[in-house]
Amino acid sequence: MNGLIQKQNSGHNDNYDLDVSIVMPFYKKLREFTKILPYNAIYFQRVGLEVIIVMDEPSEEEGVIQLIKRYPSINWKLIVNDTKHESRNPTKVLNVGIRQASKQYVLVSSPETQFYTDVIYQLRNILEYYPKYYAIGTVAFIQEDTMITKELVQKIWFLPYGSFMTKKEYLMEINGYDESFVKWGGDDDNIRRRLDMIGIRKLFVPESKSLHIEKEKDLVNRPNKSGDLTIAHLRKINYPDVAKVNDQKWGRDFSRIAYDWQNIL
Repeated sequence: MNGLIQKQNSGHNDNYDLDVSIVMPFYKKLREFTKILPYNAIYFQRVGLEVIIVMDEPSEEEGVIQLIKRYPSINWKLIVNDTKHESRNPTKVLNVGIRQASKQYVLVSSPETQFYTDVIYQLRNILEYYPKYYAIGTVAFIQEDTMITKELVQKIWFLPYGSFMTKKEYLMEINGYDESFVKWGGDDDNIRRRLDMIGIRKLFVPESKSLHIEKEKDLVNRPNKSGDLTIAHLRKINYPDVAKVNDQKWGRDFSRIAYDWQNIL
């Protein structure tokens, strides 16, 4: 196996076909995305990479299109839900993106997540050598407008969440994220458990570091988000009964493509 490591001497190789679709659930995050994108753009504009923004309501569509057009070297795809609604668990949104992904690998990220290290390359590289696995990086939650220094990053607590990558075929085999999840949280743990059930194992990549940038009030309230989870729901998250969930309509909650790098006039 040639692998990515042997094709790279130092840093990331912009000419190597990564074959990765980044799926980004998006609900009224234009302000945050506008601030984060200049930092992440260098990682996005690479061969074999597409960024799929899955917008779960239409109010910021024009703003997002104007923003992504400033970065023509990135392969963008924008899918929009025309139904306005309150914020919800992103399982259906993520599944729309997984269905639409054109690459062999899928990386789940968010518009307010800033890559501190080369997360895409780090997760993709290790999966080249461990094909029957999924890879997860780490994330730390940071208040917006904080000065990010090496000293700060060395002190803060990174959790084994944030960035998740595996082959699309494995996600298709289990019918994606469990769309019966409506409360916040648990969908990421649940999909890992179900991948485990079909023999796809976890690779923890601690050197892969992301920063989830949040408003002060959201950061303060974060510990309370999952405080009302019942025992039954916690069991569903961590001990699913079956690996394959949903019906055959999964990932089809909406499908309007507002922008597509493969069909730019």
